[in-house]
Amino acid sequence: LAKVEPLAGIILGAFEAGELTRTVVFGYHIPPMREMERRLVEGGLRVKVIRGDVPVSERTRICDAFRRGELDVVIVQIIAGGVAIDLSTARHGYALEIDWVPGNNWQAWNRMVSMDKPDAVTVDIVTLPGTSDEAINRVVARRAMEVRNAV
Repeated sequence: LAKVEPLAGIILGAFEAGELTRTVVFGYHIPPMREMERRLVEGGLRVKVIRGDVPVSERTRICDAFRRGELDVVIVQIIAGGVAIDLSTARHGYALEIDWVPGNNWQAWNRMVSMDKPDAVTVDIVTLPGTSDEAINRVVARRAMEVRNAV
């Protein structure tokens, strides 16, 4: 939850400055995702959330609205966002939290990638120094390197 306020400020500032038109926030736990949604909506952005309990039909409606420009931000629970959704209109995303399994993160982040879109896609992993984030990120980075080296 401690990362929500600073990240919300970054996102709101980027929209205000015209640096973002659409973005995705990836999360893992529901309370920070809900708080992020609240802060972004209070800041004037159009936001929807895709969690594991959101039916496939609603996920499709959210993605379609995002593609049409009717939403500014989609907040996606990493596991729920790993399959069958298209977030490719976003060029930049934020990982409020990451999964311990690198493949789950990559799968979710790849929802922003499209072979039809030549633009690069980036994801910033939000980390607070001196917190468990640093340890988690080190473990996930090590696991990712192990997977990459095994291929």
